[in-house]
Amino acid sequence: WILQTPGFHSPPTHAFDQDISGGAITLTPAATSGLGIVFTASAPVFIEGDVGKFIVIGAGLAIINSIGGTTATDGTTGATLNQTYAS
Repeated sequence: WILQTPGFHSPPTHAFDQDISGGAITLTPAATSGLGIVFTASAPVFIEGDVGKFIVIGAGLAIINSIGGTTATDGTTGATLNQTYAS
């Protein structure tokens, strides 16, 4: 038996530009602190696969727990895009 201290790795905190909108879509939080905050995009951009992902916003960090709101269909992939997510 070997006892070792587990290594905990926090999510990335440096800017990765994965904005699929080219900067044309904005993201607005319903509050600036707390739990269960709903974020609304100016157009549908979130997919089911985004649940569980982290979003770094300025000095803040949010994890996507659920998606919803207005939907649209991606013309290239056929994926359903959602406008809101809750952290």
